[in-house]
Amino acid sequence: MATGLEIINKALRLIGDNEIVASSLTTNSYALQVLEGLNYILRDIYTRNPKWAILENKTTLATVADTQSYSLPSGIERGSKIRSIVHPDNYVLKKITREEYESHLIIRDFEDDLTTGSPIFYWTAATAAGTEKIYFYPIPTTAETLDIWYQSDFSTLISSSNVSTASVIPFKEGDLNMVVAGVMWMASERLGSEDRERYKAMYKEALILNTIDQDNSPETWEIDPYFAKGFI
Repeated sequence: MATGLEIINKALRLIGDNEIVASSLTTNSYALQVLEGLNYILRDIYTRNPKWAILENKTTLATVADTQSYSLPSGIERGSKIRSIVHPDNYVLKKITREEYESHLIIRDFEDDLTTGSPIFYWTAATAAGTEKIYFYPIPTTAETLDIWYQSDFSTLISSSNVSTASVIPFKEGDLNMVVAGVMWMASERLGSEDRERYKAMYKEALILNTIDQDNSPETWEIDPYFAKGFI
């Protein structure tokens, strides 16, 4: 693993900039900007690689007889983070929308009396209180323990206080080129546009090679407007 400071300095060396020390992050605006760039890149990687082993977690949910809706398990902040739900009989539940369930577009091929049993479908929806719940169909008739795989959220903001901590970045040596290339792009705002575009392309190429879900088209990638002023 590498620390945030090590990754930043790897990137700065490669673009020909001076390295920084942790103490400069409290006074140097450019160093702070590069640090924010590192956080942007890490969030981007987390978002685009939900099925990486290092970015995926598993929890369980125990169903209750005659109960259709359940609170999200601890650790899952929102339903969109769920990647798959696996039944103990080793099949994956199919994700549908609430509208598909209510309009019977998905379940119309089933017998009318198939309303209870082992869950086959699931969906998530907001409640009136503003939280999210998981819903199952058919409604469980017995207690069954479902495995839920979900995407880890990027929760460790890299700051001046932990930038030198070895454990804040979960990427191993083989993945560092992707992270470093992204920080090179973020740090190159003082260079010419040609250099910025080159580093941006390097990062996106590395990200494509490492992304499991190849549906993320690079043509659709846009930088967060918060960073646009400084980096684009």
